[in-house]
Amino acid sequence: MSSGATFALGTSSETIGGLSGNGTVDFGSSSLWVEVPTGASSSFGGDFTRASGSHFYKSGDGTQYITSDITGI
Repeated sequence: MSSGATFALGTSSETIGGLSGNGTVDFGSSSLWVEVPTGASSSFGGDFTRASGSHFYKSGDGTQYITSDITGI
């Protein structure tokens, strides 16, 4: 995800194959599933915004790095 871009989930949950870049993930009131396959890795250093009831889940045997402050996620 490019710096300045926003991935807005709104009210529908999403499953993606890795989160990378420096944009903003706006959870709305939904959940984000990040499924990183074995041997793969992704790094995300952007921002998170969320509402009550939203969740961040990671699955798969790969590695998801979060290099930003994720207090409250």
